[in-house]
Amino acid sequence: MNTVMPSHPDPSTSAPTNAQPRLKRVLSLPQLVVFGLTYLAPVVVFTTYGIVTAITQGHLAAAYLLALIVMLLTALSYGHLSRELPKAGSAYTYVRSVFGPVTGFITGWALMIDYLLLPMLNYLVMGIMVNAQFPAIPVWAVIIVGILIVHFISVIGVRTVTGVSLGILLVSILLILVFVGLSISKVLTQGVPETGALFPIVPGSEWLVVLTGASILTTSFLGFDAVTTLSEEARNPRRDIPRAVLLTAFIAGLLFIGTSWVAQLVHPDWTSFGDIEAAGSELMFQVGGSVLMGLFTAIYSIACLGAALAAQVSVSRVLYAMGRDRVLPAVFARVSPRFSTPTVAITCVSLLALIAIAMSLSLGFELVSFGALSAFAMVNLVVIVHFFVKKRERSVRGILIYCVLPGLGVAANIWLWVNLGPLALIVGSVWTLLGVLFLAVKSRGFRKEIAIDFSESDPDLANSTPEQESGA
Repeated sequence: MNTVMPSHPDPSTSAPTNAQPRLKRVLSLPQLVVFGLTYLAPVVVFTTYGIVTAITQGHLAAAYLLALIVMLLTALSYGHLSRELPKAGSAYTYVRSVFGPVTGFITGWALMIDYLLLPMLNYLVMGIMVNAQFPAIPVWAVIIVGILIVHFISVIGVRTVTGVSLGILLVSILLILVFVGLSISKVLTQGVPETGALFPIVPGSEWLVVLTGASILTTSFLGFDAVTTLSEEARNPRRDIPRAVLLTAFIAGLLFIGTSWVAQLVHPDWTSFGDIEAAGSELMFQVGGSVLMGLFTAIYSIACLGAALAAQVSVSRVLYAMGRDRVLPAVFARVSPRFSTPTVAITCVSLLALIAIAMSLSLGFELVSFGALSAFAMVNLVVIVHFFVKKRERSVRGILIYCVLPGLGVAANIWLWVNLGPLALIVGSVWTLLGVLFLAVKSRGFRKEIAIDFSESDPDLANSTPEQESGA
């Protein structure tokens, strides 16, 4: 079998050309961090609260801490690569540039299951929450309305997206702070549980269940990687994208660990929830009564809408990058002259999101982890090959940051990946196989070269260096 290697495309068929509309560089560092945090939706800690608390036998905070360590290792790798390759496409772009178009496509395809499912999961959760409060409103109606709202905002521009995201993020964090404040007050009143204050974060001999919980909680951190999909819309991508990636992961980790810790101090008996899937609502009622629970439902629904918006923006940029490289139809690379957004890609994602009407929530979360962990492992491997092997960064510092740390990232992500449920592993593997078959057909049995234009980039960055971009 011949290896598919990159080649220079015919200028007459390259998409998009310099004369065509491009994505605009308008986003600052704070806007990128807001986008990433909105994408992961800090209130997601209450979505998986009951399920993962039961799995970890009351050690949810420890599972979040383990997940944060793995995600920070991966965030460092994303930061290194986004400085070298300030282009849209995230893991797909990084892997493609180092291992070639075939491996890049397969990685992008695996990651696509993550990006495609996340908007659907947010629409579904929002529908379930609204239907629980207002049974007369069907879940499918909420999903359709949510899709229409997100589609409209996504099309009119990324600046509008960041503005909406900021409002949603502030309200979400306010809810968490109110919950934490009331929880601390309740703990001070009723006293620390007999198990002790450190029980939620010190698992003792129960590390295996904590590992299983951490593999599921990977979905809670998805947002730091999504920041890299906006590399072609950041004002200073080589400086701001790496910083935004790390800040998003770190801030989210602190919020998740702190919230889950105090929540378990308030309600230490993880076996007593009436419905573990609705444990977040029960917890809110216990801490703040019906008023806080009602407020939680409203803000949570809005946060789901914001997360779906950020997810839709990200997946449309990945489709845009793959369409521009002609590994997907070039129509995905079309940019609206009026809004400077990839409207065809956005529309396709909106139509696919209708699948949320018939989706299983639990399987959806595990499939998202399948795609994310697969891509995260590859991104860490890319850092080792690109910097340590090819660029020979082998000083003491180079060995640490370009070999040891990403090596740990590869191992940790694979470790979490193999602890996913068997059904998720099977469905995810079938999805990946479909991607390989699609590529085989497109390349005529891997005999035809795929035209990938590695020179395609923003003209403002064409003659710059990472040092110039970072202001060094």
